[in-house]
Amino acid sequence: MVSRMFGYTSHKHLPSRLSPLIEVLFKKYSNRYHIDKVLQQLELNWNVITYSNNIRGMYVAMEHKISIEALALAAETKKQKNRIIELKNAKALAKQKALQQLNKAPQLK
Repeated sequence: MVSRMFGYTSHKHLPSRLSPLIEVLFKKYSNRYHIDKVLQQLELNWNVITYSNNIRGMYVAMEHKISIEALALAAETKKQKNRIIELKNAKALAKQKALQQLNKAPQLK
C-alpha cells in the first residue's frame, strides 16, 4: 500500500535508490503507526472504508460504492478458512448423494 502511495504498482517495482526526501517519507509511512493514522484520516475525511479481521492483507473501498457490511461479507467469504469449510461441506454432500444413488440402484447378484 505504501508503494502505491508513492506511485509504484508494487513493492517489486521500487527503484533500488530513492531520492533522499522520498526515502525518509517511505520509511516513515512503512511504520504501522503512521500508516494507521493515514488510513484513519482517509476513513474519516474521504469516505474510504477498510476491513481486515484475521485475514492476510486489507480490503479497501469507497463508501458510496459498497457498504461496510458488504465489504466484510466479501472479505470473510474469500477467507481461506471459510473456503476450506465450504470445500469439505461440498465433498461431504457429494459423498452423501453418491451413497444415496448406490442404495437406490438395483443390487447386482
